[in-house]
Amino acid sequence: MSEEIVAGCPFCGETPTVERLHGGHYKHLVACRTATCPVAPTVIGATSADAIRRWNTRDAKTQDVV
Repeated sequence: MSEEIVAGCPFCGETPTVERLHGGHYKHLVACRTATCPVAPTVIGATSADAIRRWNTRDAKTQDVV
Protein backbone atom coordinates (compact mmCIF):
# COMPACT_ATOMS: atom_id res chain seq x y z
CA MET A 1 0.00 0.00 0.00
CA SER A 2 1.34 3.42 -0.87
CA GLU A 3 2.03 6.03 1.78
CA GLU A 4 -0.59 8.77 2.03
CA ILE A 5 0.47 12.34 1.39
CA VAL A 6 0.21 14.63 4.40
CA ALA A 7 -0.67 18.24 3.62
CA GLY A 8 1.56 20.96 5.03
CA CYS A 9 0.60 22.72 8.23
CA PRO A 10 -2.15 25.27 7.48
CA PHE A 11 -0.51 27.74 9.87
CA CYS A 12 3.20 27.61 8.99
CA GLY A 13 3.39 25.43 5.84
CA GLU A 14 5.88 22.93 7.26
CA THR A 15 5.47 19.16 6.92
CA PRO A 16 3.88 17.65 10.03
CA THR A 17 5.00 14.43 11.72
CA VAL A 18 2.93 11.24 11.78
CA GLU A 19 3.41 9.17 14.94
CA ARG A 20 1.92 6.18 16.69
CA LEU A 21 0.80 6.93 20.23
CA HIS A 22 1.19 4.33 22.95
CA GLY A 23 -1.12 3.88 25.89
CA GLY A 24 -4.30 1.97 26.63
CA HIS A 25 -5.24 1.96 22.95
CA TYR A 26 -2.99 2.56 19.99
CA LYS A 27 -3.85 5.75 18.16
CA HIS A 28 -2.06 7.78 15.52
CA LEU A 29 -1.14 11.45 15.66
CA VAL A 30 -0.41 14.04 12.99
CA ALA A 31 1.18 17.15 14.50
CA CYS A 32 3.17 20.21 13.51
CA ARG A 33 6.12 20.36 15.88
CA THR A 34 8.20 23.11 14.29
CA ALA A 35 9.50 25.76 16.67
CA THR A 36 8.23 28.55 14.42
CA CYS A 37 4.62 27.34 14.16
CA PRO A 38 2.33 29.81 15.95
CA VAL A 39 -0.32 27.15 16.71
CA ALA A 40 1.23 23.63 16.80
CA PRO A 41 -1.98 21.86 15.66
CA THR A 42 -2.55 18.17 16.40
CA VAL A 43 -5.01 15.63 14.98
CA ILE A 44 -5.57 12.12 16.37
CA GLY A 45 -7.08 9.16 14.51
CA ALA A 46 -7.68 5.45 15.07
CA THR A 47 -5.22 4.56 12.30
CA SER A 48 -2.45 6.40 10.51
CA ALA A 49 -4.68 6.77 7.42
CA ASP A 50 -7.54 8.09 9.59
CA ALA A 51 -5.32 10.69 11.27
CA ILE A 52 -3.90 11.82 7.91
CA ARG A 53 -7.41 12.03 6.39
CA ARG A 54 -8.57 14.14 9.34
CA TRP A 55 -5.50 16.40 9.03
CA ASN A 56 -5.92 16.85 5.28
CA THR A 57 -9.66 17.55 5.44
CA ARG A 58 -9.99 19.88 8.44
CA ASP A 59 -12.67 22.55 8.20
CA ALA A 60 -11.38 25.57 6.27
CA LYS A 61 -12.58 27.99 8.96
CA THR A 62 -10.04 26.52 11.41
CA GLN A 63 -7.21 27.51 9.06
CA ASP A 64 -7.75 31.28 9.40
CA VAL A 65 -5.00 32.98 11.39
CA VAL A 66 -5.00 36.72 11.90
